Amino acid sequence: MFATPNLEVYTRYAIPTWEKYCATHGYRFFHYTDAYYDDLHLVWSKIRSVREHLYQHNCDYLLMVDADTIPTSFELSIEQILTEFMTENKQILFQKDGSNRLRYLYFPHNLQLAFRSRRWILPNAGFILMQNNDAVKAFFDEWLEHARTSPYASKHPRNQQVLIYEMLTQPQIENMVGYVETWVVNKFKGRLCRHFSSKTPEQIAALMKPFYCELVNLTP
Repeated sequence: MFATPNLEVYTRYAIPTWEKYCATHGYRFFHYTDAYYDDLHLVWSKIRSVREHLYQHNCDYLLMVDADTIPTSFELSIEQILTEFMTENKQILFQKDGSNRLRYLYFPHNLQLAFRSRRWILPNAGFILMQNNDAVKAFFDEWLEHARTSPYASKHPRNQQVLIYEMLTQPQIENMVGYVETWVVNKFKGRLCRHFSSKTPEQIAALMKPFYCELVNLTP
């Protein structure tokens, strides 16, 4: 997780819950706090933290979660997610930036971006599960290079627009990217975690607190 100290209003719930999830399954949790750039939006420091971790740690797989995510239970393991979704030649899995609130009908959260990019399934860079290999390292190297050169890099949703317009347009990159289904993680419900968005820090904190109290065994 990359989260600067100003997000403590809700990371005080998210971080201990993710730490306990990791301890339950025998994983290691890392929290990056320092921005790498003075002239780029913090989302690029988040991507940089992933790149640095891939190069500096000898892990087989890495899961990056946004600070506004929190586990909903400790039942679902990363190994189960990998078995289900890291199929064929897939090496990076993103959260789908949409939901199945109407049962079997999937809708992207950003309809304008979906129609403009002609992609019904959009990646959400707040949840990325990846292998640690040369191809994935090269993927993050290139993603960061676009932060300096792409006209999309400074326009919301910044790194996701670069991903959609500059990265996934390359067949070799699109072939290595897959998606976890919305029952794993989304903003409304998810067996692994919920990813809150488009809310104030105080609203996020209020939504996270019940999961924190239940899973970390503290009283409200």
